[in-house]
Amino acid sequence: MQTSKFIPHASVQKLLDFFVITGSIDTDPNISQECLDAADALIHSRGQDYAGKMLIILERFIEFAEEFTHESVHHAIVLIGTLAGYLDKAGQKKLVGTFEKMLLLLMRSPAKGGSELVN
Repeated sequence: MQTSKFIPHASVQKLLDFFVITGSIDTDPNISQECLDAADALIHSRGQDYAGKMLIILERFIEFAEEFTHESVHHAIVLIGTLAGYLDKAGQKKLVGTFEKMLLLLMRSPAKGGSELVN
C-alpha cells in the first residue's frame, strides 16, 4: 500500500509540523516514538516532493532546540538525516549550517552513554 496517495498535498507540511513540533515533545515516550515513526514514514513517502519545505520545519525545530528535551532534539536529528537523501544539491549545501548547530546540541547532551537513537 502506498501511503503517499492517501496524504493530501495540503496536509504534508501540517502533519510533519505536528509530528515534530508537538508529537516528539510529548511526555509519554510511546507517543513521542510513534510521532517519530510517523514523521519518518511521511519523509519516506513524500520527501521527494516536499524535501525543501520539510527541511524548513526541521531546521526551525533545531533552531529553538534549547526549549525541547534532548530526546526530542535527537528525533529531529534522525529525521534530518532521513530527509538529507531527498534534498537536491542546494538543499544539501544548506544542511552544513544545520549540521553545525546539531553537533553543538549533541555536545551539550548529557553524557549518559549518548543517544541510542542518534547512534
